Amino acid sequence: MQARVSSRSLRCAQFYLSFMDEVAVVDAPRLERLFLWRNFHHTREGTMVSPSTTVPSVTMLALHLHFGVWNEVKMLPSFLRCFPNVETLCVESEESPGQTCSIDTKFWQETGTIECIQSHLKMIILREFQGDQTEFSFLKFIAENARVLENMVIVMKIGRYSAPDEMAAKVMELESIKFASEGCRPGYLMSRLRKGGSIWNLKSGADLSCGDPFMCL
Repeated sequence: MQARVSSRSLRCAQFYLSFMDEVAVVDAPRLERLFLWRNFHHTREGTMVSPSTTVPSVTMLALHLHFGVWNEVKMLPSFLRCFPNVETLCVESEESPGQTCSIDTKFWQETGTIECIQSHLKMIILREFQGDQTEFSFLKFIAENARVLENMVIVMKIGRYSAPDEMAAKVMELESIKFASEGCRPGYLMSRLRKGGSIWNLKSGADLSCGDPFMCL
């Protein structure tokens, strides 16, 4: 199934628990927010970024990702390049089923420049952080390349850390990252979900008066 977003007045589009093979933003010049939750079949491997595939009006982007699934992670750079002016990015990390991959910093170092991250990203939120190396590599890439980043919020998954010292070790590892944006440091929250998962509120997401809908959920 495909979804085609075409509206001259639409400012927010949300797809949640939808079985879409593709979401195509065809003609939506005023679209500011695009939320893709529990559905990552929205770009193809090797997507070439061009004026016809970019959506410069989007400033807030949210997506759901299995960091342990190689096919999802390797498409992320191409996907982000389609939204060159994103200022707020929210990624919810989902525990990957079955055997998982481990993606280190080399993958991100070789991915090249991503304009929204380098020049426009002001806030990154990683929800349900599990402390995996793949998540850490992604955060490290953001920190080292986001020149205007103001806030990095890491929402830690409840029950993932069996001991306080295990969590402290992950926090210290994150604190050791050298940020490209001077003065920006990571902030930490505990998830409100007992078993992880997703809190989603369509009303909050569509409220354009709320500049930070992810913290309102």
